[in-house]
Amino acid sequence: MLPSEKLNFQGPYLRQNWSLPDSFIYNLAIKPSNANGFAKLVKSCKYFYSKNPVSLSPIFPKLYKTDFEKLDLSIQTISYNDFLFISSNVENIELIRVVIKNEEVPYTIVPLEKLVKALPKIKNISLCENQNHMSSIFTRNTVKELLIIPHFSKISKITLHNIPETFDIETFFAFIKKNKITKFRLYFHHSFSAAYKNCLEAIIDEILQTENHDYKVPCICFYGLEEKKWKKLQSLYDKN
Repeated sequence: MLPSEKLNFQGPYLRQNWSLPDSFIYNLAIKPSNANGFAKLVKSCKYFYSKNPVSLSPIFPKLYKTDFEKLDLSIQTISYNDFLFISSNVENIELIRVVIKNEEVPYTIVPLEKLVKALPKIKNISLCENQNHMSSIFTRNTVKELLIIPHFSKISKITLHNIPETFDIETFFAFIKKNKITKFRLYFHHSFSAAYKNCLEAIIDEILQTENHDYKVPCICFYGLEEKKWKKLQSLYDKN
């Protein structure tokens, strides 16, 4: 049983029957005349934001400095330099389908370990990346690089979605058992090999068969995990 992925728009909806031609409405969404007018359109109907999600990039040059302690971004593409500018003081961060790119062309996605290293005050991280990107925020070196970041082991809570099998879960689980501070929620991508699935199963079985945990039990979920095991693991996680 897998938990539902967070959605941007939830609840019932009805297809709009515009009094104006669809082409006119589309152009209105893509090329709004001004920011105030577009804000009113977004409040009136989900359609306008879905066709033209607000982009943060034009805002950055107008900012003098930022002191954000909490940062939630969704469906954005920003540069690494802009990320550094807005996140230097961030303690809580949530990134939903956000692409943070290096400046070089063609651009590459900044890996998770580089983002964490740039967040010295971070306490809580929640990350869900877009499954359709050609490259991933997770690399083969992600676990290795994360574990040498001094403040990584002091983070209170880390939630990661769509983790690929390049993620070295065995090394990471060994770290989890030594860490006494961080609560982990790890949701794995639906596509992985049988060998990787067996590895995840073995880790979960070890957790469930251990009577007394001297570490914070992680919540680990993947497609194909038995519901009984999932519920028991969730219960142990909640008791942390």
